[in-house]
Amino acid sequence: GGILMKYAIIADVHGNMPALKLVLEDAQKHGAESYLLAGDYSIRAPWFNEVIPALCNLPNARAICGNEEKYLHMPKGEDAQFAICYWAASRMRPENLAWLDNLPERMDWTEGETPFHMAHSLSAFLGNELSNLFRTTLFTLRYPDPPITSDRFLADHYKLLENHPHFAQKLAELPEGVYIYGHNHAQAHMRFGNHLFINPGSCGQPLDCMQF
Repeated sequence: GGILMKYAIIADVHGNMPALKLVLEDAQKHGAESYLLAGDYSIRAPWFNEVIPALCNLPNARAICGNEEKYLHMPKGEDAQFAICYWAASRMRPENLAWLDNLPERMDWTEGETPFHMAHSLSAFLGNELSNLFRTTLFTLRYPDPPITSDRFLADHYKLLENHPHFAQKLAELPEGVYIYGHNHAQAHMRFGNHLFINPGSCGQPLDCMQF
């Protein structure tokens, strides 16, 4: 079935308003009619109070939360890696926090005759065992001699899944359609029969830096 709109898919903005501004300008230039927002909007860079209004006022937008939206409500502790979460939570405007708190963890819908499924992480669709194959912390081990090309990176994505003993079973359990996710900050797209997986990469903190 035909897809009725031209989509801009955005994930992992992480409070980076200068990056988001450029991405939205590019989407508009390419005639985007609808926006699919796959989570992690508000932590890491300092412009979260600017990022959220820019996102929630987009036309024809569907948005879900990411893992870092939940970090805004973590009890304050001693773990230094979460210090930026406490800082962001203390400075978040109430209306912005309310928008984030009301986002669902997942969306499933149909556009025309095409089913869409959106969650922040690939693990929501394929489970942790398969999604962990694409942890960016493994990239330096997998690619000891960078840079590599985007084509090789995508080919490796296919190979890792197709050679995994549990992938065929997991795929058979999934309804057909388009699967949108983010989380690992590395851009990828993979088609297996009637299943299309799309990770737009990170708008605000990209980690797919291996291309020439």
